Amino acid sequence: MMNEVKIKKEIFQRVKSLREEVEEGLKYGIPHLVGELVPDSEKGPRLDLVVTVFSDSSNQILLRDGNSILFMMPVDDSNPRKIFLELWAFLSGRTESKKLEPGTVVRGILKSVLQRSGYNVIWMNVIGGENSGYVEVLVSKGEARYRMTFEKRKADEFVLVDMERL
Repeated sequence: MMNEVKIKKEIFQRVKSLREEVEEGLKYGIPHLVGELVPDSEKGPRLDLVVTVFSDSSNQILLRDGNSILFMMPVDDSNPRKIFLELWAFLSGRTESKKLEPGTVVRGILKSVLQRSGYNVIWMNVIGGENSGYVEVLVSKGEARYRMTFEKRKADEFVLVDMERL
């Protein structure tokens, strides 16, 4: 438990120190936190963390390699508290990606998950049975509208197979 407090403190301090880099990155593209966390090194937790900017793509990677956690996570805000909370949830495996792209697995009530991700659901059409089939969804986010097609795997699990901006 004490080690978790040290890890959280180290992550927050590093995120806070990178605030200006994140703000600068937001001007040119999508900033990503790229790092390696070794929770149990000899001197306590060790965190290497940098900001990398992609011009028009967003990528999430989380790899566990022995005692090390390697990660890359996009950020859309420079608020250190918000970034810390998103990063901690991501590292703990308790996050749903806010960025929907083909291959994204969504669990729960589809309409609610989309609304929590900032989408306004305009229309839904279910094709198939209770535990299989497809769901077509028309949503808006800001000024943009999207047509999404989800494959229904179980009653509460969906995979985004196609997303088209209209």
